[in-house]
Amino acid sequence: MAMTPSRSINMANNKKICFNIKLQSHSSEVNRLFSFIQESMGHAQIKGRADDKFIHDLKLVTEEWFANIVNHGYADNEAGEIEVELVAVANGIRLTVVDSAPAYNPLENIPGNQPDQDFSQGGMGLIIIKSLTDEQHYSRNEAQNVFSITKHYNSDR
Repeated sequence: MAMTPSRSINMANNKKICFNIKLQSHSSEVNRLFSFIQESMGHAQIKGRADDKFIHDLKLVTEEWFANIVNHGYADNEAGEIEVELVAVANGIRLTVVDSAPAYNPLENIPGNQPDQDFSQGGMGLIIIKSLTDEQHYSRNEAQNVFSITKHYNSDR
């Protein structure tokens, strides 16, 4: 697997645990994505801080976002690369996904919570992502979508 753990020292001389993987924009890559999450979360500095539910939620969030990029961002069968970075932060995990698909800010397009809303054509993925994470951030940087989520340990989300 092309997972590369990297560490850097921040200003407070604390070690920053960071894992990266590059995936192709094909739905078959989802198993590599799951393995990446599982292995990263099993790292000695992270292990024990997150329970099985936390890891399950993190996998669900990444699966939903990955599916959105593959099915909508690269919908015209345009092959693309998707970079995923998982960083241990003080109180949880920050996950950043970078792709070169057309610009799309999901935070501007989260469907409403109307009881009669029809989700038969999709739209639940963004609601799931927002409901299972504590922070979400989108930016466009040099023709790339950069979407980050943070999930806190021991969060009700």
